[in-house]
This record gives sequence, C-alpha cells and structure tokens, in this order.
Amino acid sequence: MRCRRLPAVREPNVSSRTRDSLFITLILLAHFLVTVGYSLVAPLGEAPDELSHYDYFRYVAQERALPAGAGVDEAIQPPLYYLLGALLTSPIEMDFAFARSNPDFSLAAPEGPQNLLIHTSLESWPYRGSALAFHLVRLLSASLSTLTVWAIYRLGRELFPKRESLALGAAGFVAFIPEFCFIGGAVNNDNLAAAVGALLLWRLVRMLRLAGDGGHVGYGEFALLGLLLGAGLLTKTSFLAALPLAALVIGWSVWQRWRTGSPAAVRQVFIGGILAFVLAVFIAGGWYWRNVRLYGDPLAWKLILEGVDLRSAPLTAADYSWLARGLLQSFWGRFGGAGHIRLPAPVYWAAGVLSLAAALGLVRFLLSLARKRRVAGKLTGWQRCGLLLLAAWLGVIFVALLRYTAVALGTDQARLLYPALASQALLFVLGLMQWAPPRRWSALAGGITAGGFVFCLLVLLLFLRPIYAPPKPVDAAASADMDRTSAALFDNRLALVGHEPAEPSAAPGGVLHFTLYWRAERPTDADLRAEVWVLAPDGGLVASWKRSPTGGRFSTDHWPVGSVYADRYALLLPDWIGPGEYTLAVGVREFPSEAWLSLDGEAISPQRDVTTVMVRD
Repeated sequence: MRCRRLPAVREPNVSSRTRDSLFITLILLAHFLVTVGYSLVAPLGEAPDELSHYDYFRYVAQERALPAGAGVDEAIQPPLYYLLGALLTSPIEMDFAFARSNPDFSLAAPEGPQNLLIHTSLESWPYRGSALAFHLVRLLSASLSTLTVWAIYRLGRELFPKRESLALGAAGFVAFIPEFCFIGGAVNNDNLAAAVGALLLWRLVRMLRLAGDGGHVGYGEFALLGLLLGAGLLTKTSFLAALPLAALVIGWSVWQRWRTGSPAAVRQVFIGGILAFVLAVFIAGGWYWRNVRLYGDPLAWKLILEGVDLRSAPLTAADYSWLARGLLQSFWGRFGGAGHIRLPAPVYWAAGVLSLAAALGLVRFLLSLARKRRVAGKLTGWQRCGLLLLAAWLGVIFVALLRYTAVALGTDQARLLYPALASQALLFVLGLMQWAPPRRWSALAGGITAGGFVFCLLVLLLFLRPIYAPPKPVDAAASADMDRTSAALFDNRLALVGHEPAEPSAAPGGVLHFTLYWRAERPTDADLRAEVWVLAPDGGLVASWKRSPTGGRFSTDHWPVGSVYADRYALLLPDWIGPGEYTLAVGVREFPSEAWLSLDGEAISPQRDVTTVMVRD
C-alpha cells in the first residue's frame, strides 16, 4: 500500500484544547486515586507473583547486585523495574517475616478464604520495614500505570489529530479497567512494560507523522527512541520484537525523504536511526550479554523453562479455548495472588459482547477504509501506516504469548500482553466508535470514561473490598446454640468461649463441620494459631488441622479486647476409621515460635478437650 502525504491538519481551537486538557487531567487524577485504592484494599502479596517481584527488588536493594540462578524466582526478568524499586527502598530493612502462608487457602475450595497469606499487624499503618517498602513500590506501579494512560492519550492525539475524542475515549477506557487498576496497584513489572510500550508507540507514530508531513525529525527524536527501546529491552524480553518495527518506521522515513529528493534529509534520518539502535544496545546490551555468560543464551531460556510448569503435550483446541477465556476474564478483572477471584459470570458475558462489538466495529472500519467512506476514507498515508504499526505490535506480542503458551502452563493472563496495551485500548475504542456517527464520538468517549469509572469503583468497593475485609465479631451472649462447657483460657490472652454443634458428627471419609468461638482477653502482638485434633478413645491421632482463627482472614494481633469471633472448620476425616465416639481437642500456639500457650494457667497440658465427635456408620 502506498503511503501518501498528509494534507494540512486543522488545529483545534483554544477552548477545545483547554477542555481536553481538563478532561485528561481529571482522568489521570481519578485513575491514580482509584489505583491507590486498589493497592490499599489488596493486602500485601495478594496479587500475581507479587512476593517474587518483591524478593527481586529486595535482593537488589540489599545486595547491591542482580540475582543469578534460581534463588530468586523472577531473576530471569530484565532488571529495570527492580532497579527503580531498589532505589526507592534501599534505606529500608526488608525481610519475609510478614509473608505467612494461609493453610486454609485452596484453589479447590472456592468457598473458603480467598487470601493466600495471613496478614498480621506487621502490615498495619503506620507502615514500617517491609510493609513500607512494599507500599512504596506499589506507589511506583500506580505512577507507571498513570503514565501509561497519559501516553495512550498522547498516542491517540498523534494518530488522530482531528479526533480528540478518540484519544480521550481510549485513555478513559484503559484508566478504569478493574484489572489494570488492580495490577497498577501491585508490585509487578508489567506496569513498566505497559508504560514503555505506550510511550514507544507514541514516538514511533510521531515519527511517521513528521516524515509523512514533511516535518523535521531531529536527532533528539532519535535519541528518545533509542532510550525507549533500551528501556523496553530492560523491562521485558518481548520488546526485542520492537526492534524490527522501529527499523521499518525509520526505513519508511528514509524513503519519504528520498522521495522529496533531499539527500541531506535522507542522511540525517539514516544517521539518526543508527544513533537510536546504538543507544538501545548501549543501554540494554549488558543485560543480554550477562545472560550469555551465565546461562549460555541471551534470553536465559533454559532457566526460564526450569522455573515454570511445562506442558506435556502440544496445544489443542481446548487449550486455545482456555487461553481465550482466560485472556478475556483477566483483561477485565481476575484478582488474587493466583488469579482465582473472578467477577460474576454476567460481567464476563457483558464484556464479551462489548469486545465483540469492538471487533465488528474494527471490521466495519476496515471496510470503510477500503471503500473510502466516512472518517476512515479520509485517513492519510501515514495514519494508515500508524494503524498498521499498532496492529503489528499487538500481533507480535500475541504471537510471543502463543509461543510461550506452547511450552508453559498458566499463561492465560492478559497482563502478559501489557506491552501492547496501548494498541489494545486505541483499537478497542476505535472499533466501538464505528457504531456512532462522528458527531457523537465526544459523547461516547465521555460515556466510556464515566461508565468505566463507576464500574471500577463498584468492583473495588462492593466486590473486592468485602473479600479481604475482616470478619465481623459475633454476639456470643445472644447465641442460644453455643455449648459453653468447652470454655477455656489460654495464657490469659485468648479464651475459647464455646462451640457448636454440641456433638458434631460425620461418616468415615466425610467432612466434620463445627465452629469454635474465640475471645481476645487482653491486647497481644502475637499471631496465635489454633490446632484441633480428633482423637481415638485410646488417645491416638485420627485427624488434625492447624490454622489462624477465622481462616486467616483476621490474625489475633488485630483483635479488639472482648470481641468474639467465629472460627468455622470443615475437617476431613479419614475413611479408615470405624464408627463410634471420638474426642475433639484444641490447643493454641504462637507463630512462628510454635510455643504452646498454657491452659488455665497450667503449663503442663496445653490441650483442651472440647466435645465428643460421633462417627456414623
């Protein structure tokens, strides 16, 4: 396709520029505040791979070196995000004392606690130590996600200078995707990848515009391009695919200058292109050479494969269906450290319909482009090349994900496509706007932004916040079903005030359901853990479970004095036990010392018999 020169573009008037500046400022401010809200609602470590990313920048900050080998899970990642995190946190003492796994969490039990970790007062305000470092890097992530929104707006303005509503709509759309705000409030290098990817596309499209318009592309523009290429290569190895695309843009610029018969301009663009690539190699080349020396190849592919769950068979149609479903869900919102917290199914159905409308709108746009109708038919050559660049960048990032999916499990995460998030946002909104006349695009952009903002807030406040909120105390005095004969006091700190039902029962191999009621007798800074046993008549152990009371949702060092909390159990009994009477007993330990708390002032026996368990035929 021949790319022709762009005619003169009508500049928007002053009032229009002022209005757009106000709108984008409000979008950026609202996105940053909402993202910080997500970062405060989600406890530490409750985002995908967050502890591994924390371990990386902690290692860099403390050791003043980059990790090597398999000792740090994310050591295979290029280091730019972690270097920035280390700069923020280097004066802070960091450890893993706060990271306490929750034994009650299970992907096989979606009705159980959703938190991977038990969150103690080590994470409470005022933040200190590791919690302070964690939140500082989360703020860095929120700033990077805000930069991404701004860069998408600038990209839209660059590509469609006469259609400011497209730029505002794309920025407003991406700013209030719940998943983007959730990841934006987490410790995750995908935030830097999204920002660098959006900035890089913006500058490449700008270079297309200047070349197609006959404008001057100075060495400063090429230097900035080199900086962004180098930053991308130091953020994600997928940015290697940006090098040939940048070369194509530079080559197209050389061709445009050659058409005008200006040898000096051709020479300047050619030299500028070399400058950009030399600068990118200077910035990032050391990392890839380090991989060659340590692992034998620049991508450290062997080390990557050692750290992931590998596929045992080629991809099938079912795998592609699983990937498509996962990408759709995780683009809009799939939360939690294992991506296990899903929005209600109708939300995903609505998102699928909206995505289909955007895709069909893009098809309609391409048809109008071919027939030279409406706005699409008025696009200039460089704009068409710019749209092709957006599609090509999204395509190569998607192909890279498919290649990774062919060898690794767990790749159904839309954040892995964040280097091309700018392409996704702009093409998505462009497709949606094909269903409205151009005079209505401003209203549609406002509707997309306002609707997204409300949706994002509802997900935060009415869906995600209750999942991580502490349980409410119960009124033990008003509970008529509680059996108080099991009451006991552990070390004058934690009281067992009763249980129900009076005699729980289950069949062999079944689940024993019962509830213990605990009360904080005095303030404690200890993380206390209850351990329950089902004992045979001869005292032999039949079944046991150790947990943080309330399923790890609210550790004991948070409990107000006098408050009673229900601690519900679903204990699996072995199938080999016979029918009869067994004893349910309980003890309390301190974590991590594992020291038993004395019972009723006696240190001899920390065990309290609670009730009789009936095992039925």
